Amino acid sequence: MKQSFYNIFIPDKNKVLCFNSFSNSYVIISPQAYMSLQNEGIESLAKSHSKTFEALVNSGFIIDESIDQLDIIRNENKKERLSPGIDYLMVYPTQNCNLKCWYCYETHVLNSKMSEEVLENTKSYITKLCQNSTNRILRLTFFGGEPFLYYKDIVYPLLVHAKQECIENNKNFIPFFVTNASLINEKIVNELTPFNPVFQITLDGGEKLHNSVRIWKSSNKGTYQHIIKIILLLAEKINKGEGNNGNIITIRINYNDETLDDIIDIIRDLDGIDKNKIFFQLERVWQTIGKANIDQKRKLKEALLYIASKGYNVGHGLFGFKRVACPAEINSYAIINWDGNIYKCNGRTLKKEDKEGTLLPNGTIKWKKEEQLRRNVATFENETCLKCRMLPQCIGPCSQKIIENKDKPIGNICSLQFADMDIKEYLQINFEIEMMKKHSIGHSFK
Repeated sequence: MKQSFYNIFIPDKNKVLCFNSFSNSYVIISPQAYMSLQNEGIESLAKSHSKTFEALVNSGFIIDESIDQLDIIRNENKKERLSPGIDYLMVYPTQNCNLKCWYCYETHVLNSKMSEEVLENTKSYITKLCQNSTNRILRLTFFGGEPFLYYKDIVYPLLVHAKQECIENNKNFIPFFVTNASLINEKIVNELTPFNPVFQITLDGGEKLHNSVRIWKSSNKGTYQHIIKIILLLAEKINKGEGNNGNIITIRINYNDETLDDIIDIIRDLDGIDKNKIFFQLERVWQTIGKANIDQKRKLKEALLYIASKGYNVGHGLFGFKRVACPAEINSYAIINWDGNIYKCNGRTLKKEDKEGTLLPNGTIKWKKEEQLRRNVATFENETCLKCRMLPQCIGPCSQKIIENKDKPIGNICSLQFADMDIKEYLQINFEIEMMKKHSIGHSFK
């Protein structure tokens, strides 16, 4: 037998925290067992610390000599890119937005709205996708701009059409909304309920801070209380359904040097919500990435642990087990913009000069083949990624970053370069969160 390449050990005074990124497993062992494994080898460990040996085998830290985990990663990545089991489609009803958040990377396009022609072409595309694809799930994401600007004219008709096509073709349907939630009301929530949708909704801190950032263009009016009300209403009305057996609402906290002080207030304002339907995702505002000082790192750790201690699932957006770096690498993945142009990456403003295809009247996509080839790649096939013990949790930079990076060193776009904590800190915090979830109590690894 042999050690998995993807073992990471974090020694402390009287214990060693072990993490395997391939199996996504944690184990705590004694310093003596750790020294036996590292200095004397697996056979010695099996004899002198048999229970530890058994735990490490069961958790994927010690594996059979014949297992090539990198080969498995490559095969799973290829399978996901070519046949993921899910059809991913993203639709922009508009590139306009009713709010004016200072950090937004999108260039809003005034008066942009999907025409009746593009709407019908999109319906035709969905029909063909459901009829011809062997995948059993359709995940339809509404993005923008703010998709609920045109809920009645664009979003709802697409929901009804996609749902019916999925029923007729024996598929599960997962509608997903990335929205600021400021235009959602109780009537819309009631209409959405039969579709069992999922949501990502952003908060920019507690009420005062949020209302200084996430404000209406027309009136400078804040949105915090309305968004909290809608989050509570969605959690009450929408149940886990055929495809959304995970969290119903991801509450994304876009944080900077001030936001993390407000976490206690946010949790208080959500009092009474069904916590099993909520996932908190903390993401640093991109203009401030790489600027965290020691105090900010401390605040981030405290915020993550506080949210977890209150019974919520929480993540930091750094790593997570996956087979592709981004859905853009999936061959069939498409973004249909309001004007009928096709793209792969929604992390950049959709510009006509960057389009990667066109939606045709017959409901098919005419792709730019060279663009498809640039996307459909294993993003980790470089020396830096192949040597990284966190590869299974990252799968390399996304294809968009690789395209923009051109021939520069891949380290320039490595996720670790922009993280608010190093791997050791990240794994320790993540372990504490996992222990809280498992035992419903706080845990400290210090």
